Amino acid sequence: ETAKLLDAGSSLSFEKILNHKKLSNKKITIVTLDSESNCFWQKKVSYLFADLRKLPFLDNYFDIITCISTLEHIGMDNTMIYTKNKEYQEDKKNDYLKTIPELKRVLKPNGTLLITVPFGKYQNLQFAQQFNQGMIGQIIESFDGKSSHVNYYKYSKNGWNISDAKKCKNAKYFNIHQTKYRNKNSDKDYDSDLAAAARAIACLKLIK
Repeated sequence: ETAKLLDAGSSLSFEKILNHKKLSNKKITIVTLDSESNCFWQKKVSYLFADLRKLPFLDNYFDIITCISTLEHIGMDNTMIYTKNKEYQEDKKNDYLKTIPELKRVLKPNGTLLITVPFGKYQNLQFAQQFNQGMIGQIIESFDGKSSHVNYYKYSKNGWNISDAKKCKNAKYFNIHQTKYRNKNSDKDYDSDLAAAARAIACLKLIK
C-alpha cells in the first residue's frame, strides 16, 4: 500500500526533492497558507490551503508527516513574508503548541512526525521565533507519543555539523530580511560566517 505523506508547511515542493527515490512510493499532500510559484500537480502532489492549527483531514489518516522549518512561524506575523492575508498577522508565540495535537490527530498509530526548528537562544523575530531547550521539551510533551528523539546540527563558516543541545544553546539566528539585500532602508550585510538564517537546528522524530 502507498504510504500517505503530509508535508505540513510546503518544504518539499521542489522538483529535485520530489524526484528523490525515497518519495517515489509516497502519496504526497502539501498544506500551506497561500499559493506558491512551485506547483507539481502533474506529479500527483495534492495542495491545500489551510491552517496547521485546524487541519481538514480525518483522524489517523497519514503514515508520515513532515513539518520542516514551519513550526516557528505558527501564530507569528506571516504577512511579512508568506501571505497577504491579514488573518495571519499574529503575535501568538505559544500557538505552535496548538499545532502538535492536530498533527498527532491526523497521524496513524505508529506513524512518524518529523519536525525541524531553528534552535539556540530564544528569539522573537516577529515572522518567526527561535526555539530553546524548554520549547523543544514542550513539543515532545504536547505530542505525548510512544517515543521521541532529537538530533542537533550547528552551523559555522565551514558548514553544518552534527552537534548537541549544550553546544547549540547560545546560537543566534541571522535575520536576512534585515539586510540590504532584502530591505532597501538597510545597509546591513551578512555576518562573517555568511549565515543565512538559523545557526543551529533541532530535528525531532516523534512516533505516535
